[in-house]
Order: sequence, then C-alpha cells, then structure tokens
Amino acid sequence: MDFPQQPGGNMQFNGGNNPPQQQQQHQPQGWQASVTYDERKRLIFILVGVIKNLGAYPHDKMVALAKQYENFIFNSASSKVSWV
Repeated sequence: MDFPQQPGGNMQFNGGNNPPQQQQQHQPQGWQASVTYDERKRLIFILVGVIKNLGAYPHDKMVALAKQYENFIFNSASSKVSWV
C-alpha cells in the first residue's frame, strides 16, 4: 500500500495540498504527538480490511476512504484510547 511521506517520515493525511509552512502548523499536539507513523499505518490497514468486507470497491478508493476516516478520528478523538 502506498503512503505519501513528508520529510522526516510522517504521513501526509491532508492529501499534501498544503504548503510546508501550513503543514508544520498542523503538527500533532497533546496525545496525538505520541502516536507513531506505524500505529497510524496499522489502523489504516485495519480500516482498509473493514471497507473491503463491505463491498467491491477499487483498492485506491478503499485506501483513500480509510485514510480520510483515520484522519477524522485522529483529529476528533480526545485520547489515544478513544482513537483506537
């Protein structure tokens, strides 16, 4: 599965549309800062599997939906426990 990378190995969950200075403003704070790239990637793999079981969607669409949903719950969760 292809995951876009930012310098330093962080995933781009915003689609890479923001200039670097805007991306730096959105660095995780609080509990989000303790979540690693691999943890976020693992959750996306799980979400892709769940979406795959729902129906026949193109792989790129499933990955995009999983990334979008993970980003939503990552930004709206109040703690790491509620994120997972």
